[in-house]
Amino acid sequence: MSCGDEGGNNDPYNHGGGKIDDGFFCGVLRIDVDQNPARSHPIRRQPLGATPPPGWPATYAQHYFIPNDNPWLAPGGSVLEEFYAVAFRNPHRMTYDPISSRIWLCDVGQSGREEVDVIEKGGNYGWSFAQGSVGGPRGRPVPLLGVEKPPVFDYAHINGYTCVIGGYVYRGKEFAAYLSGRYLFGDNGTARIRALTYDGTGSPQVMELTTIPHGGGETTGMSTFDLDRNNEVLMCSAGPGVKIYKLIKVGASNQPPALLSQTGAFTNLTTLEPAPGLIPYTVNAPLWSDAAVKTRWMTVPNDGAPYNRVETVGCTNAGPWSFPVGTVFVKHFELPTDDTNPAV
Repeated sequence: MSCGDEGGNNDPYNHGGGKIDDGFFCGVLRIDVDQNPARSHPIRRQPLGATPPPGWPATYAQHYFIPNDNPWLAPGGSVLEEFYAVAFRNPHRMTYDPISSRIWLCDVGQSGREEVDVIEKGGNYGWSFAQGSVGGPRGRPVPLLGVEKPPVFDYAHINGYTCVIGGYVYRGKEFAAYLSGRYLFGDNGTARIRALTYDGTGSPQVMELTTIPHGGGETTGMSTFDLDRNNEVLMCSAGPGVKIYKLIKVGASNQPPALLSQTGAFTNLTTLEPAPGLIPYTVNAPLWSDAAVKTRWMTVPNDGAPYNRVETVGCTNAGPWSFPVGTVFVKHFELPTDDTNPAV
């Protein structure tokens, strides 16, 4: 289970940082609902709170045991042993991928960053001394509970992005060739769906997939994901016009044209004169590719429907850039025919 910080701006109730001796806030909790004494033990501490209403049970936490391998155990009852990971602001949402055994969680930021996390036992995910990859509204606790875990991916509130929506790792069949193993997530503000590739060590690769229609009203945009019986992805918009959407294939083929002449990228294939709108660019640190000379172009769409927003490139000082759906990159490789004569 996941829980947030009780609301308000900038953690006003001071639940962040890794506090586990008060209530169930800012954490991922792990419990044993089977109450199996071979692997877990009875509850040893109750969360703090008001006196239960008349007729309610005397305790809030009940009908489960604590797993014996949870990260923070206290035989004397000094902490709430349910916590598995700490320091989240507003988890939305958390899912488990049985193939990779990874737990994915998207944490909605305060005003600056949205983040995608992979949950690990005993991890500290930063709120409220951090917000994504930047600083947060409160100071860093000393000592820090658990092991600090940076987000797998985070992004700024730019180009309409405001509120991350967690999804699923794709394990369906219809798009297996393109999306298998990728984590799908969305954003409420833009209603855009993205796919993230992550190998567990390096920087992730994030790909724009599509945009679902807004539902209208104040809480518009993307709101949640689900799966159908075949593990195909369902998406839901928020607002009075709420609908459930499903990813489908558009057109006869998603493959690019077989011939360069069919792409429309160049007006002259001999001189590689680019088509209007194709902009040449280079990179600061090009990779060495068998001594090949590389030339690069790109173009960003801006042609009206079906695009209903200004198509701009989202850039950050640290982290991957974002590109609108329909962005085209072209890279051309040339190899010398005679290494002893550069003129050939």
